[in-house]
Amino acid sequence: MTPDGALTACYEVCGPEHPLAGGFFFGTMGQVDLTARQRIHERIEQRRARCSGCFCFWHCAGDCPSKTLAPDGGERPDAKERCELNRFITKELLIRYMDAGGGLWRGYEAPRKEVAAC
Repeated sequence: MTPDGALTACYEVCGPEHPLAGGFFFGTMGQVDLTARQRIHERIEQRRARCSGCFCFWHCAGDCPSKTLAPDGGERPDAKERCELNRFITKELLIRYMDAGGGLWRGYEAPRKEVAAC
């Protein structure tokens, strides 16, 4: 919720002057525009559906909507680069955790040993 009582789907889209305001605001305190809210969910799901085969799917979920969705309803031109960067960082972290865990990542942070920088 913004200081003036508007409901927004993203804390970064916090005012009517933001380019994504038309797609992220969905009512006011006590009066939710269910159609607008559903539109936001649909846009996020469409973006996320393209990621179903990605190994980052469960933590990334198509990346942050305010970083990937364009005001015109499409996708920002740099969304693919953000995706590639996210995959690279995630892969490197998994490799480091697996190395620190003796070849197996156990889902927790293994005791640290020196790992060369990327």
